[in-house]
Amino acid sequence: MLKLKEEVAVAADAAAALGVLVVVVVVIVVVVVAAAAAVVIRSSSCSSCSSSTVVVVVVVVVVVVVVVVVVVVVVVVPYSSHKGRSKSSSNCFCCCWIGVVVVVVVVQIVVVVVVLVVVVVIVVVIIIVVVIVAVVVAVVVKIVVVVVVLVVIVAAATAAAAAAVVVVVVVVVVVVAVVAAVVVTMAVQTSETMLSLATFALVVAGACSLPASTMTTMSVMNQGMMSTTSTPEPCCNPPQWQATFVDLKLQYDLVNIMVHDFTKKLEGVLTTVRATGQVVAHVLRDYRTQITYSVYYVYGQTPACTKYLMNSPMFRCMNDSHVTDVNYMGSNTFGLKGVGIDYDSYSFKQGGSDISIALAAIPGTTNMCYPVLKGVKNDQMDVLYMFLNVTATIEDPSILAMPALCAGPNDAVIG
Repeated sequence: MLKLKEEVAVAADAAAALGVLVVVVVVIVVVVVAAAAAVVIRSSSCSSCSSSTVVVVVVVVVVVVVVVVVVVVVVVVPYSSHKGRSKSSSNCFCCCWIGVVVVVVVVQIVVVVVVLVVVVVIVVVIIIVVVIVAVVVAVVVKIVVVVVVLVVIVAAATAAAAAAVVVVVVVVVVVVAVVAAVVVTMAVQTSETMLSLATFALVVAGACSLPASTMTTMSVMNQGMMSTTSTPEPCCNPPQWQATFVDLKLQYDLVNIMVHDFTKKLEGVLTTVRATGQVVAHVLRDYRTQITYSVYYVYGQTPACTKYLMNSPMFRCMNDSHVTDVNYMGSNTFGLKGVGIDYDSYSFKQGGSDISIALAAIPGTTNMCYPVLKGVKNDQMDVLYMFLNVTATIEDPSILAMPALCAGPNDAVIG
């Protein structure tokens, strides 16, 4: 019985020694696994790191192995020797128990190693999967960023192209508008010129289309056309008269009111814009002093009076002494035949100007007439006036008043 107890005690001691050995081995395996995991994690997170980490891990493993060897030498070997010396009779039995214990411990170690290997493999797989996922996510993020940048660039290019198209369309519209305005202006000027020529041609052609029974031997030269007819008695304008006239050669839509007072030797003209009635000019000619007073109202400029000398007598009658080189061009009807205006046309010179005029008789008077058309050409002007709403009285005497801006006595007179 005592012998059996001793053998059991020996086996227990052997198992304890082997247990220490197992613990040491397990510690070695854990250290190795931890070192391997650290190496993998550090390699995956820092691709540029050097091999110093691997060297450190190897050194740690070597140190742990050395410690285990020392523990085995110090603890297990002395224990085995001591038991062998004291209990030589039971060596065989102890060896049997030690063999059994060793087998059990080895099996445990194998199991632990397998489990640790599996754990390490799982950890390594998880680390690899995490690394792959991180790489894939980074690549996807970069692709998304590139796609977004490309979309922004395409959108910006599309917006720029649309803006360029809008600019081109606006430029084309502006150019077309300018060209249209120029064409319209030229057309208006051309139409006004043609109207002037057509009106004057109507007067001349009408005078030249008289019946043959009225033709005489008087020769008339005008615009390259020749006609002969009897000359009527010279007629005169009323002592006072007023009319509205337009310049058929002027492109602006202006209305002029002219007032004549032969007694006072005054002639006034007030010019307004037809559409608005705004006054743009007031001109007063004093034929006694031979001075013209002019005030022009230009937008954005301060109006001022201009005085200048003239050298032109006041016209009233066709037989005035200053009327020279008179050519009678004939007579005809202006407008509808039988109800239109009968006129006589003349050309003559006055005060350095070439004048063509169509005069219509005032019904109920003797040798009294008023102008229907009048063309004046000299170095300063080339106009063709058409007279409308003629009256043998003055309806607006204010037009003959001195313009307020010209009332100053110190205003200089331009020669």
